[in-house]
Formats: sequence, structure tokens, C-alpha cells
Amino acid sequence: WVKIIAMLRNPIDRAYSQFQMEEKIGKQNITHYYSTFEEAIFDDVKQMEESHLIPKGSWSYNSETETLNFIEKPHKKLTNALEANAWKAYVSSLTEVSTMGFIGRGMYEIQLRHWIRCFPRGDRMLVLQAETMGNEIGTRTALKQVLDHIGLDDNHSDFSEKIVASYKAPMKNHTRLLLETFYKPYNKRLSNLLGAKWNDPWPAIMSV
Repeated sequence: WVKIIAMLRNPIDRAYSQFQMEEKIGKQNITHYYSTFEEAIFDDVKQMEESHLIPKGSWSYNSETETLNFIEKPHKKLTNALEANAWKAYVSSLTEVSTMGFIGRGMYEIQLRHWIRCFPRGDRMLVLQAETMGNEIGTRTALKQVLDHIGLDDNHSDFSEKIVASYKAPMKNHTRLLLETFYKPYNKRLSNLLGAKWNDPWPAIMSV
């Protein structure tokens, strides 16, 4: 039998955390490719545009000011089949170019939809929200859900060690606002897929 567990984090925080981690460990010489998080975002969304996953010309990047801009462009929603092909093309491109999927990885609904088709939620798939594990009670609750899901007992798990990541600098407010706008429809689609419990799981922090 197969038991699948998905842990979803705010896609914006997930992307920035990945960028910071890759920079620290020097994976694929990321600092050589991207001097800023904004540059990394732009490289990734360009790959999504080339794969026809998102409308072309939605994003722009000013290298002199290191500033991103995003313009929501109305476009006809892709059918599931076309979007699946576009996603496949995008994922394939990640092995051919320097981009590491910072933004695309946070488009959760596109990815989960295919898993749920093969492994329906319930006794096969468990989807958790990372933010619920912000304290010991939340962590223990999530662990119990996981152990119940896979049919194991809790043998007195130790929660004494805590790991807190530190960044050289916080994300720019302007960048977060753009990403909140970009992810909003995809998070809505995630809610439609997973149910009311996932309605607006990551409320916007920034405002226009």
C-alpha cells in the first residue's frame, strides 16, 4: 500500500527560505547565478512563461535597482491537459537552466491535483500546513496525524531541540506584495481542491 504525506508552507516564505538555504550551502554556485532573490524569481518566472504556464510579459526586472514588477494579465485558463503539458515542460527546463524552481514549486494545486487523482485523500493522502507546527502543541498534533495516517504509535518523541533559521536580511516588502498577488489565484485553487479548511491558508501580510 502507499501512504502519502504533503507538508505545505506559505509559498512565499518557502521560496525565500530555499533561496537563503541554497545561498548558504552554495548549491550549484547559486550566488554566481543570482545576486538577489528578485533576480532568482525573474529567472524562474521567465521559464514558466517560456513553458506557457503563465502569460508572457507579466513580469519585468530592473537590474540597476534590483526591482521586480508584476502585472496581472487576463488570460484564458488552461485546460487541465494543457496545464499539465506546460507544467511538464517547465519542470523539464529546471534541469537545463540555472533556475531552481523558487516560485514554481509553490504552485501547489497543480502538483497535488495529479497525486490526488491517483491517490485520493483520506486513507491514502494526508496534507498538512507547516505553519500549524509553530509551537510544541501544534507540532505534537501534526505528528499524531502523521503517525495515525501511517499506522504507527508515538514512542515519546523528543521535542527539546528547536532549529530556528536566520537570514542575512528580510525579504523586500515590494517583492512580498508582488508574490502575494501572483499566488492568490493559485492558493484559491488549492482551497477548491482541498476543501474549506484550506480557505485562505496564508492571509496577505502586505497591502497596496
